[in-house]
Amino acid sequence: MYVRVDRPLGSAHPRHSDLVYPVNCGELPVSGDGHPIDAYPLGWGEPVKEARGIDIAVIVRHDGREDKLVGWGAHLDGSGDRQRRGGSGAVLSDHADALASPS
Repeated sequence: MYVRVDRPLGSAHPRHSDLVYPVNCGELPVSGDGHPIDAYPLGWGEPVKEARGIDIAVIVRHDGREDKLVGWGAHLDGSGDRQRRGGSGAVLSDHADALASPS
């Protein structure tokens, strides 16, 4: 999964400044129906702009609104280099070549 992060970790909600995002939040650019899907890429202790990884969960909302995806994996730093994150927060670069750039 590739996520464009538009609400980085630690940022305030645009309309509710008292709500601060505890994780990076963004969206998959396009789903099967042509609309973006909200996603939470997890595993980073810092704000990121883009993330690539695997889907690990789906959040199904009780109110019937849009479901959300939860992902874990790699982030693209500002240079476009890919780094895979381990569970401890350590960077594991030996598998970075397996991560393709978004098309």
